[in-house]
Amino acid sequence: MGESKDYSNDDVQFHEKEIPKLTPSPRKRSRAKIAEDEDYCSSPSKRDTASPSKTAPTCLEEASDVERLIWQLKEEKKSWSEIQTTIEKTFGQLIKMSALTMKYTRMKRNFAVINEADVPYLIEGKKAVDAQFERERWFKVAAEIEKQGGGKYDGAVLQKKFKQLEKDGLV
Repeated sequence: MGESKDYSNDDVQFHEKEIPKLTPSPRKRSRAKIAEDEDYCSSPSKRDTASPSKTAPTCLEEASDVERLIWQLKEEKKSWSEIQTTIEKTFGQLIKMSALTMKYTRMKRNFAVINEADVPYLIEGKKAVDAQFERERWFKVAAEIEKQGGGKYDGAVLQKKFKQLEKDGLV
């Protein structure tokens, strides 16, 4: 390691001491260097995200020609393969079957209109189902406790105990 070597070339002579090679520590590229380097590809997490595709229409008038055709053909009870073939022939676009079904489902959901007279029924129905679920839930919890080998309790007793545990900060 500490020995010397002589290198000579016709006109140039120099003397070099043999030094063990050190690996340079990696350095991050500066922002200026990144900006200059046209071939540089940033990591996927740092790339600009693609703009989201057009949102699903909320009514048939907002729908594109392709979406209108999907709607029309499905309302005529055509199969998805027939719809796919028709769209490909008409517009020259091959849309995957899963995309067709998602588009139609999204449009159907967005086009649905709830009659204003039914809104009070919606609110009352939700309250009734929630209340029924709340009552039944504690009886189901009681059954689960018993199934796991615990004691037999009334649902109301368990509900009261659970509320106390929450109040005490134990749950």
